[in-house]
Amino acid sequence: MDLECFFEPEGVALIGATEKFGFGYGQTKTLIDQDLGERLFLVSPSQPMVFGRKTYPDISDIPASVDLAVLVVPARVAPQVLRECATKGVKGAVVQSAGFAEIGPEGRKLQNELTLTARKTGLRIIGPNCLGLANTANGFTTTESPQESMRPGPIGVIAQSGVFGNIMMDWGPDEGVYFSKVITLGNRCDVDESELIDYLARDEQTRVIALYLESIRDGSRFMSAVREAVKAKPIIILKSGRTPEGRAATLSHTGSLSGQDAIYSGAFAQSGVLRASAIPELFDTAKALARAPLPKGPRMAVATTSGSLGAITVDALRDVGLPLAELSEETIQAVRRQAPPWMNVRNPLDVGPSGLLVNGVRELMKDPGVDGVIAIFVIPWTIVKELEAIGSGPEQFLGDS
Repeated sequence: MDLECFFEPEGVALIGATEKFGFGYGQTKTLIDQDLGERLFLVSPSQPMVFGRKTYPDISDIPASVDLAVLVVPARVAPQVLRECATKGVKGAVVQSAGFAEIGPEGRKLQNELTLTARKTGLRIIGPNCLGLANTANGFTTTESPQESMRPGPIGVIAQSGVFGNIMMDWGPDEGVYFSKVITLGNRCDVDESELIDYLARDEQTRVIALYLESIRDGSRFMSAVREAVKAKPIIILKSGRTPEGRAATLSHTGSLSGQDAIYSGAFAQSGVLRASAIPELFDTAKALARAPLPKGPRMAVATTSGSLGAITVDALRDVGLPLAELSEETIQAVRRQAPPWMNVRNPLDVGPSGLLVNGVRELMKDPGVDGVIAIFVIPWTIVKELEAIGSGPEQFLGDS
């Protein structure tokens, strides 16, 4: 079934709505504050009014159709509530409640009941043990998100951890990172990362897909999804559970069996997925890919004001299997015509204090044998002060013609 019911719902029911501070309070405030109007229905068997809005004792009492249900109810009643949602004709449900497979056999039994309901009725479920999703294109979110983080962007995020998704939305604006959609999966009793990769691969707002995963539910299905998706969009994955201790932590967090890390590394490499080792690397990479077009090939050129940084970059390129481009004679001569006698025109192109960084990059980008250019500029602080003293700026050092 199409997943649009999660991202473009016509009618939304919050089951477990409350104005009492605690679980459910933030979700209630979040949905009310979105000004969904008559599209939002609050369900609470114990509170006839919540934040001045009428509630319904049961989802069956709602006098309208509901596309999406958000559950903030105790785990023990969640299976029955989902069955009632299916009877109502609800298309999708976000189960934010915790207390399922992550706590052991009793919780896993409850989670299996959720999965059975999904399979029998066609009701799609995100969760349990998650915070749901955010769609910045229309401003719809099931979780507390700062207003500035709802600014539309090009990066789609799939996170197995609910709080991880929230942290990213909190952190993103300060780093200039904005999102198209953010989905937290939790224990994945139904909808999983493979389905959402398929969805984001088709989503026009998303240009880059970033994932945080603790495990992969269906390896074969995942490989098929990413191999197809990377034909259109880059995918970056941060995978936890690299160590035995980390694998134990994932089991207690989302009930996931993480598996051997070497297998994941091999699978990612085979499918064209980029692997990040930390959160900053995940989003620095996603941000770079969102802002720059993908290169047509692996041949790289380096332009820098520092020979040492150029050498370090060449080593880094070698480590990841990217060859240095061989510059054409036309490119070499074009740079030499502008260069001082002391400047060595080659790849990497160390322009030093010649003021040719900008023009050098331009010439490298014209070269048909160059697929991508890495530009590195540093200016010694003493030179910055001298430029400021004469009322100039860094363009004099870097070149602005």
